[in-house]
Amino acid sequence: MHVETRLERARAAKKLGRLDEARRIAGEALASAPDDPALLELLADVAYRLDDTDEALRLGRQAIAADPARVDAYLTVAWASAGLGDKDEALRCAREAVRLAPHSTPVLLALALLLAVYSAQDPAISAEAKELVERAVELTPGDADVHASAADVLHQLHEREAAQAHVDAGLAEDPANENLLRIKARLEVDGFHRYRAAATLRGLLGTRPGDAEARRMLASILWRALLGLVTVLWVYVLATATLSMLLPISALRGASAVFFVLVPFAWFGVFRKLRRRLPPRYIRTRLRDRPSAVLALVTLVGVTLLAWLGGVLVRAELTTGLVRLGYWVMLFAVVAAALSHLALYRAWMRGYADEAEHDGHETYVMVGLVVVVPGGVILLAALGILRFFARQPVAFAVVMTTLCLIALTFVVEAVRALVARWGEWIGPGKILAGLLAVGALAMAGMWWGTVHLTTDHIPGVPQRYGMESSVP
Repeated sequence: MHVETRLERARAAKKLGRLDEARRIAGEALASAPDDPALLELLADVAYRLDDTDEALRLGRQAIAADPARVDAYLTVAWASAGLGDKDEALRCAREAVRLAPHSTPVLLALALLLAVYSAQDPAISAEAKELVERAVELTPGDADVHASAADVLHQLHEREAAQAHVDAGLAEDPANENLLRIKARLEVDGFHRYRAAATLRGLLGTRPGDAEARRMLASILWRALLGLVTVLWVYVLATATLSMLLPISALRGASAVFFVLVPFAWFGVFRKLRRRLPPRYIRTRLRDRPSAVLALVTLVGVTLLAWLGGVLVRAELTTGLVRLGYWVMLFAVVAAALSHLALYRAWMRGYADEAEHDGHETYVMVGLVVVVPGGVILLAALGILRFFARQPVAFAVVMTTLCLIALTFVVEAVRALVARWGEWIGPGKILAGLLAVGALAMAGMWWGTVHLTTDHIPGVPQRYGMESSVP
């Protein structure tokens, strides 16, 4: 068969997403024309799409050597070099592609997107990326796909309002554009409108059921919502312990009751929004093959009631023993909730059947650590000062132990995520050392908290039921 005919067949297969078939057809043609730049360029692109970065780099360079004017080959080498961490080579090849095709909208947007990838390392290149986006939009006004690419670049540059403007303009041209809907969902997630994003993704999956990114984002919304139910219990315990430390008993009784009433409302709100926004039977399907997640949710319901019982014992202040028992009961609920969190996170990490949507959990756990550790240190520093003037200083030990348990939970999950994809992280050894250091500090804090909860005096409460308090 003629080389040109095979090349066209390979291009058609690639366009249909049949990458292995495209590679086979082009590879057979390459045997009879080993220096054909078009074949080498196509094979390099297919190899990159199949995540064979080294092969893509090799074939792309061969295509450039055969024909130094192959624009797409330069772009493939640029992206492959970026994937291998060679920033200078990536930018050099992308800029060479722009030099060869200065009025090509796809080429301008490709360089802009590559610059956006490196914008965090070098903020000075953000302006160049924005300029390239403006040039591309001017060259092809009113094109929905161009608006989608422009929005993608601006989203990576953290220009949320500008990205949203391009999404709106593109959807006005093509309301069903898949790329625009995908970016719209990303912007909604970033803007803390996760349930709105779920509705957008549901519509996208209605037309493209196999869209991998949309499925990952939708799964992320579900699992984050379920993990958020554990956070509700943790917040309840932290709030109850903090209020018992600082407020008079009458104010504590009212405030803790209000906090607990909010817990079932939070559960109801989460499941109501999920059922309305997610596809039919989506929750049931995802939980059906994950019995550990179902058990975690059932356990969470039980320990939430247990935490409420602990709060009742604390605010009743019948005897010192019952107050101390109430704090221990709340800590037991925190531990059980942490185990539920670990089970739900493990369920998110694992894929079942044809699911390819368990990515994204690494970001969740790392952001959780970034929020919990500094936030916990600030809270403990403030309460540590107030502890000397507090009505119930022993509650500080409960806050300390709870925060350390939460931090340790995120550390365990982060270590699991790190080990699962060790080769994909930059400097995994240093990250692991940092996580282990945080974990060690958390365990030391838990030990300190439990010792002080066991031994510290509880003032203003009778030793035995029926005795008057020694404090007026």
